[in-house]
Amino acid sequence: VVAATNHEAGLDPATLRRFVFKLRLKPLGAERAAAAFLRFFGEPAPTCLGMVEGLTPGDFAVVARQLRHWPAADALELVERLRA
Repeated sequence: VVAATNHEAGLDPATLRRFVFKLRLKPLGAERAAAAFLRFFGEPAPTCLGMVEGLTPGDFAVVARQLRHWPAADALELVERLRA
């Protein structure tokens, strides 16, 4: 069984003891966020991406899916969508 939560503090400690492995995934740092930008959008990340904190690969995936139906004008608009 695999479980995921954004609210670990709300789980009963007895429940947490039942899981053999516990992983805490942290947001991407600036370098890894820039690499994700290149991977998902095929262009280098603008410098302003470094000011957006707390990004995860899932954030990039969501914006990439949005592009199928709602194209972005430029890389700065992509950063704004990631910020949102």
